[in-house]
Amino acid sequence: MTNYSSFVLKGGTVPWNGAEQVLDVFVRGTTIADIGSDVSTDPSTEVFDVTGNHVLPGVIDGHVHLRDFGFSEREDFHTASMAAAVGGVTTMFDMPNNDPKVVTPEAFVERRDRVMERACVNIGLYVWACPKNVEILDQFPALGAIGFKVFTAESGYGDPAFKQYITTENQDIFRILEKTASFGGLTAIHSESQALITYLEQIARTTMAPDMRALMYARPTVVEDVAVFGEIAMAKHWDARIHICHLVGKGTVDFIRWAKEAYHANLSCEVTPHNLLLTEEEAIAKGALGRFSPPVHGPEHKQALWEGLLDGTIDMIGSDHAPQNKDRKFEKDIWKSAPGSPMLDAWVPLMLDRVAAGELSIHRFVEATSKRPAEVFGVYPRKGSLQPGSDADLIVVDMERTSQLDSSKFMSKAKYSPFEGWTMRGLPVMTFVGGTLVAKDGEIVAEPGCGSFVAPGGDFDTPDRKAVGAGR
Repeated sequence: MTNYSSFVLKGGTVPWNGAEQVLDVFVRGTTIADIGSDVSTDPSTEVFDVTGNHVLPGVIDGHVHLRDFGFSEREDFHTASMAAAVGGVTTMFDMPNNDPKVVTPEAFVERRDRVMERACVNIGLYVWACPKNVEILDQFPALGAIGFKVFTAESGYGDPAFKQYITTENQDIFRILEKTASFGGLTAIHSESQALITYLEQIARTTMAPDMRALMYARPTVVEDVAVFGEIAMAKHWDARIHICHLVGKGTVDFIRWAKEAYHANLSCEVTPHNLLLTEEEAIAKGALGRFSPPVHGPEHKQALWEGLLDGTIDMIGSDHAPQNKDRKFEKDIWKSAPGSPMLDAWVPLMLDRVAAGELSIHRFVEATSKRPAEVFGVYPRKGSLQPGSDADLIVVDMERTSQLDSSKFMSKAKYSPFEGWTMRGLPVMTFVGGTLVAKDGEIVAEPGCGSFVAPGGDFDTPDRKAVGAGR
């Protein structure tokens, strides 16, 4: 691993003031020192000629499942952070449905300490908010929790303990939002109506073959609509900060667009790459490989998601990286198959390909993958920004380089993808985390431990440990 006391990314194309300009980005230590034309440096400064490439703020992925500890045969902090680095992700926020479940301060601290030992990129941690711990949620901000995750439906297939911590009753969601609103915490929700899923799944199991069509029947978009509409109403009552995870349907997009303008502005949401890039029929054709939770839906929903992303209704893209063991993933009985896919290695190139195709501007890409996530999670402008004083979390992107997705080469432990063989134009070729060159041309060039623990605000209890927050 080579650390530079200072370096300059020279001659790159930078999204700047609504245009694209050729500028130098000068880094001193761990932060951006200057941006401009022919910035002044000293003779010891390392120079990287990035002429013809784009220089962007590092991508922030607000929705990943990193599996470390009890499920580490599927993924761990080291393999996931390597996948993130080669894929252009410099900061990611880990969901709490691990083993042990992140429902106590002790479990949170144990997991937080492990980040510093194994991470190649920055990692923040969610707390699992549920009826079992609602009264102690106010203990977690001082520990550095990035947010509080609520699961309103069963999605932890193969984990019998998962259902013990889901929140299916409105009165319990109401209590959680009351508590998080009392200290300004962000509540992120996997939004599906378990009552409707249970009813529809019973019909599907007794009248249909155990395949993807049965799964789609049991989880139509109405299960999202019913959940989201009620959650936003309860959030409005408490003026709670609420974040709706992985939108899938047109009804929810339309409702959130209205709600942000006329009902409850303290609201954000995300969309996954697989919901932007696949349709229901394509997912069905892939069998268990196309199984996600919540599932992919039809073309009208895909179009609505794109419209919501482009007009800002949808704040950000989050990968929902969810690696599974192949034996669980490819169960022939769809009801036993595990949902989700490894995404960290490839989702940024998949979306850059849409930039290259003219479907998404580079400015909107940066906003939805860096700036808005940083703002929503309370780490802006330290993260998600190209300006002097911001952390030197940077990616250099070659928008002309093409690649073909080959999951056998993933850094992730999970070697499968619904996008196998897809050709992508646009590729991260250098990834810097806090001024350290971590990945270059698809290879890791740094040791574990160069990543930091990330928390909003910066005021949390991590004695003698490296930590990053918006206030530091």
